[in-house]
Parts: sequence; structure tokens; C-alpha cells
Amino acid sequence: MTIEPRQPDGTISLRPIGIIRSGISTQQTGGFTGVESTIELRPEFAEYLVGLEGYSHLNVIYWLSEMTETHGLHRPQSNEQVPVVGMFACR
Repeated sequence: MTIEPRQPDGTISLRPIGIIRSGISTQQTGGFTGVESTIELRPEFAEYLVGLEGYSHLNVIYWLSEMTETHGLHRPQSNEQVPVVGMFACR
């Protein structure tokens, strides 16, 4: 499979390889403890999973496709016990 994500103008295009599903149906900033999600990978990427069971962790990079607004400053998980930080410091 040949992929050229970088465009001549410097922009990068993303092609989702799957979708993450959970029981969460509304946008929220916290309350995810105990929520189970399922990753549904597109079938053409199935062979990419071979041997994965030998690892203890998997890093999932995701796009919040339904997010409607963002803020530069944020209180992680809306937890009043933690300080307000820049959005990049929350992840």
C-alpha cells in the first residue's frame, strides 16, 4: 500500500484505519473511568495485527471527529482538584 499523506502545500491528510466505539453518546470532558471501548479496524489492515498479542500495551492515536469546540486552557477531566493547564499538557 502506497500512502503519501503530505501534500505539496504542506498540509497532511489523514485516512482513518478504523473507528473506536463506546457507550458514550454525548460529548463530555470526564467520567470515562470504567468505560469500555472497541476498536474496529478496517479489514484491509488485519495483517498489521499479527504478533500484537506479545505486547503489553498498544498506543492508539485518535481523532476526536465529533468535537465541536476546543479551549487553550483546560482543567483535565473537569477535576477541580487539579490545576488549569494548556490543552497540550492534558494528554
